[in-house]
Amino acid sequence: MGVHGTPEYAKPSKKYFKPKSFKKKKSKQMKDLWDKRKKTAKKTNNDVIKLATYQPYPAQAEFHLALDLGKKVVTLLTGIRYGKTHSGAVECYRQIQKDPKVSAKRAHLGWVIAPTYPMLESVIVPKIQEILGPAILDFKKSPFPRWLFPNPHGPMPYTLEGHTADNPDRLRGAEIDFCWCDEAAMYDEETVDIIMGRLGTTKGQLWCTTTPRGLKHWFAEQFVHKATPGHPSHDPRYYLIKAKTQDNPLMDDMTIEHLRNKYTKDFAAQELDGELVSLSGLVYKFNPSKHTFDHRRFSLKEGDEIIGGIDWGWDDPFVFLFIVKRGNSYYVLDEYFKQHWTVEDHCKFLAGHPLIKKVGRAFADPSQPAARSQVREALGFPVNRGRTERKDLLAGINTVGSLIDHDKLYVASRCKQLIKEFGSYMWVDRDDRNSQDKPMDAYNHGMDALRYVCHSTRHNGGQMHVPAPNNEIFVINTARKQNEPKRRFRVTTRRPKSGDRKNSWMGNYKW
Repeated sequence: MGVHGTPEYAKPSKKYFKPKSFKKKKSKQMKDLWDKRKKTAKKTNNDVIKLATYQPYPAQAEFHLALDLGKKVVTLLTGIRYGKTHSGAVECYRQIQKDPKVSAKRAHLGWVIAPTYPMLESVIVPKIQEILGPAILDFKKSPFPRWLFPNPHGPMPYTLEGHTADNPDRLRGAEIDFCWCDEAAMYDEETVDIIMGRLGTTKGQLWCTTTPRGLKHWFAEQFVHKATPGHPSHDPRYYLIKAKTQDNPLMDDMTIEHLRNKYTKDFAAQELDGELVSLSGLVYKFNPSKHTFDHRRFSLKEGDEIIGGIDWGWDDPFVFLFIVKRGNSYYVLDEYFKQHWTVEDHCKFLAGHPLIKKVGRAFADPSQPAARSQVREALGFPVNRGRTERKDLLAGINTVGSLIDHDKLYVASRCKQLIKEFGSYMWVDRDDRNSQDKPMDAYNHGMDALRYVCHSTRHNGGQMHVPAPNNEIFVINTARKQNEPKRRFRVTTRRPKSGDRKNSWMGNYKW
């Protein structure tokens, strides 16, 4: 018991006891800290642009000038690798420096928006740290990125926050002075409407740095058409600057030509030229008279590899394609379409195919790992996950379309079903303004199997998987000797079972 009968546990502990003057002392300490850091950073604040060696290209200079002239919404619409993200980061600092609305009573706020958190973390945060590093007073990464900058118009620091567009409702309620939307064409229209509402009372500015996403997308009407003089929806508060990838003097012509050869014509116009492209009609420009061959006149050569392409199905057909990869070209030798059979039945039938023993590997729809394991055990070759780019079809479609455009994909004339799908696989006419370009979900089973093979093998650096003793899988580099394994790899001997320890699925092979 205490002196006056108070239990010891009820007495305040000195460790947690705060005197009445704590808040005053704390606020004074914080003010002294900010004053000190502001003085130390003052030398570099004025020269931050100079330190970043920022010399804007013509389109970048026009972008900054339009904001200086008071345009409400400014869009920098360019091809990839032009430097639009760099310009957006620099403009954040310019807005902080020239903002005349800063009040000494509270810190004003600016926003940086990215489509997703991975893009915010891997693109925006490093770019701001790289360019504006000398001027940053403090940086916190959690729960969302937040930077503090010296405020040239008041005692409190200026705050810049990073947010994402994947959940628009989280952007409600705040009042901001400016907003930078990176890759705004990937947002929903609702996200931009909410952001415009946050800028209403402060009369702040919004700028977008992005690559286009289709002529019928909401972004074209909201930002492009409104900024186009003579268009019925033209708004003088909007301004648009366009630039191509080749306008960046740091991009060499060989790299741009390589990308243009890699892309389809429409995709290159969108990604490299910054043009609004409407994807409609047939997905692939496949010409049966030009892109087919007689399998009876085709013979395998040394260095050819036969790869299987698999798409699972029950009511929809199960598909297996026999594809020969010869250098950078692909030849579909034979096809197999069958409905209402189990995977076991398909394997028994395919085991009698004359080409099945020559198949070195296969790529399949990654949604059914059990079926992939079953095919591997029954037919004797590894079945890998088809590369799907996080379920984004456009990257794989672009790969197959590029092969067709450059005459590097041919189909045997006996593959009637696959040729039929080429003539029926079409783009969806979009009713939703927020939707991205995508193909119809029909006549796509052979298309998917073909895409898994082409997109997976064209980008993996020439690696192939071959069976090894004891059912282990070795990663072989075809650029070296035929059977020379790489020095670092993992092997999988079996699927995990209930009761196994955490790492028991790993093989015990050691190099």
